[in-house]
Amino acid sequence: MTSPSPYAIGDLQAQPGSQVRGHCVVDLGASTVALPIAVTQGTGPGPVLAVTAGIHGGEYVPMVAVRQFIRDLDPARMRGTVVACVQASPAAFEQRSAFVNPLDGQNLNRSFPGDPLGGPTARLAAWLWENLLSRADYYVDCHCGDLPEVLAWAAWPRPRATCWHPSPARCPAPDRERGISPMAATRAITWNIGGAVPPRHCRGGRMSADPPSSPVLRASDADRDRVIEVLRAAVADGRLDPAEFDERLDAALVARTIDALAPLTADLVAASGGGGAVTLPLAEAPPVELLTINEKHGSVRRDGRWRLPHRLALRTAWCDVMLDLTSAVRSGPELIIEMRVRGGDVELVLAPGMVVDANELSVRHTRLAISRDAGDDTPETLCVRLTGRMKHGRINTRWLAPRR
Repeated sequence: MTSPSPYAIGDLQAQPGSQVRGHCVVDLGASTVALPIAVTQGTGPGPVLAVTAGIHGGEYVPMVAVRQFIRDLDPARMRGTVVACVQASPAAFEQRSAFVNPLDGQNLNRSFPGDPLGGPTARLAAWLWENLLSRADYYVDCHCGDLPEVLAWAAWPRPRATCWHPSPARCPAPDRERGISPMAATRAITWNIGGAVPPRHCRGGRMSADPPSSPVLRASDADRDRVIEVLRAAVADGRLDPAEFDERLDAALVARTIDALAPLTADLVAASGGGGAVTLPLAEAPPVELLTINEKHGSVRRDGRWRLPHRLALRTAWCDVMLDLTSAVRSGPELIIEMRVRGGDVELVLAPGMVVDANELSVRHTRLAISRDAGDDTPETLCVRLTGRMKHGRINTRWLAPRR
């Protein structure tokens, strides 16, 4: 059997029948990051498998899983090569940033194949693309629930195949609908690992997930989701601090009865009913899928307690727009603003816990004054994703201090 050639990436080089671990330094322009890389080279020739974890810095489970996977590999019993990046976005990991790279507020998962002359996230994506993904025959990208996401009811691995093809026509319809880029002929899969969040001890003791006096009435997923939305709103406007939010969130995720859920929001919502019973907040009217704002040569202002849609289409020309989301009723963890704007100013007024992702926004002759978040440690409660295009205008974000 012909012995394979050594496999090199950065300053690392694995000989046949060996495993090397180390760091590859990536130039991001104004700074550098060191990516933890492991290369396992089998004794015989074979395909190359690339594995990444930590594309999103707050997804810790895959980082541990890939590290254990590397430790279990035996190059003496292998053919081919496994190249693994245990932590693909170190800055996001170090700063506990969900979804985006804190160096420029961009989502690495939406930046491939990247740009070696672009911003920090684009350069990082370009390095990963050139050195890992484009050289691989197979690619596995590992994910799980990020910091603010709830995957408690997906307690088993659920693979979602993501096929990348050189031609959009060959990309399966579901992938085209999800907007997956036809970047390469590499066979790829994104693996989402979910798991129930175990109760933990916090300050003041653990809140009971199922007290002995619980009645027979069981809590549904919708009941748990409504409570979690109340908690997210409370931490956003300062009624709960991050530690209290984490404690109550853990209890909500494992609660099995209505009686276990009710105390979690008893001091956040008004009591109703008789006999001292506390009822859960009722579900509000279903949000609209799409809200379209059309205006020319005027101004648009949305503030107060208005209901956010899942998608907001902004179709304005030479018009000033102010969208105040601080008191808005949220429809989910993400708001997509699809922009087709020419001229004028667009201002977003946000509350701590909201983050802005402008990675999919195309601009021309436009001034951007966008901050990713409020710059504090408030847990993320809403991601505002800007898409579409804007010409000859200005986009500004402004965060209001939480009410005390």
